[in-house]
Amino acid sequence: MRGPAAGADLATRRGEILRAWLPLVTGFLGVAAGFAALMSHSFGAFFLPVSESFGWSRAQYSLAQTIVAVIGAASSPLVGRIVDRFGPRAVASVAILACASGFGLISLMTGSLALFLGLVALTAVAGAGTSIITYVTLVNLWFDRARGLAIGIIMSGSGVCAMIVPKLIIPYIAAEGWRAGYRAIALTMLLSLPLILMGARRPPSATQEPGDEGGYAEPPQVELPGLTAREALATGLFWRQAAAFVLMGFGLGGLYAHLIPLLTDRGLDPADVANIAALFGFAVFAGRLIAGYLLDWVFAPLLATCFVLLSVLGIGGLMQPGYVFAAVAVLAVGLAFATELDVAGYITARYFGRRAYGTIFGWLFGLFAVGGMTSPLMYGLNFDRTGSYDAALTISIASMLAAIPLLLSLGRYPEWPDPAVGRQ
Repeated sequence: MRGPAAGADLATRRGEILRAWLPLVTGFLGVAAGFAALMSHSFGAFFLPVSESFGWSRAQYSLAQTIVAVIGAASSPLVGRIVDRFGPRAVASVAILACASGFGLISLMTGSLALFLGLVALTAVAGAGTSIITYVTLVNLWFDRARGLAIGIIMSGSGVCAMIVPKLIIPYIAAEGWRAGYRAIALTMLLSLPLILMGARRPPSATQEPGDEGGYAEPPQVELPGLTAREALATGLFWRQAAAFVLMGFGLGGLYAHLIPLLTDRGLDPADVANIAALFGFAVFAGRLIAGYLLDWVFAPLLATCFVLLSVLGIGGLMQPGYVFAAVAVLAVGLAFATELDVAGYITARYFGRRAYGTIFGWLFGLFAVGGMTSPLMYGLNFDRTGSYDAALTISIASMLAAIPLLLSLGRYPEWPDPAVGRQ
């Protein structure tokens, strides 16, 4: 079964990319330097330095990731609605300034666990507007025929972040300390702001950008096809999708949060750990480009199922000792990790249209985060009780396998009218 874009003319797809290259580059950088990417891909690097500095257990430190996921789940529907109302540029710009300030405050914290968790919570709230909801909404406004590829390209920004951040931040923290590490993350976010201001505009035919010509967001000139958020949430189709992504988030969220400690416990030296963490980032980068391209040609639930099975093989490989097993397993898990939100972003538009895309995807993203919010804590508790991650890895495998029948139950894409917005 193939999606409606499978037979699209290559020249049309190429034309979309040439016309909307600036929003595409902006979305890529926005994802790479957003709160979610910087926080998740640096979390493992800060894990041992911060927790050992203050004598916290791994479960206690893992609460930070759980709080981030809770806030992501709770705020995502609202973020999607705000992006639909005010546009990606306004939302992302304000969020970048507020989130960078939050990272700066974390660098000044004392040894109070409650203070640390409170600062993480404030930073997560501030950074909600830099999430992929903002940038996937941006490219969905600009792209139709090449939508899958465009989503894959911007989401690969997270993979680039995952490749670069561990290689830079691990030795930087070792040399300068974890406080300097958090300040470096704040600066990285601020450096992305000029491009966001230039390139995160909506297409002129979609709606007036807030603040343009002294006004606020105007109603769309052409109504986009699709369901309202209320209509989408009333369908069983939406909740089957949500359940599948909750299980996938639970299966891989905790694994990634604990990846660096897990590799360290396997007896690997810091250089090998950094290399494998960077390999994970490369796998995410490559996987998102591959998945983005294939989404325009292959039925998305079937593609997601293939990557879920790949992740199961990778998680099993992490139970084996040795550098080679770890490297191959991380490569497989990274390829699968890359596809979860790419598929979610793509199928939201295909199954529900673009009329309320930001709000609907915000709900789906938030429910995906529900799976991720308990997973890091589950990994931490299992390690604290058993001294091993093997039980947690087994639970991850079961969770990923349980998502497969839900994905395969989604059925054919609905046929939406050709959009008049963002098309030449």
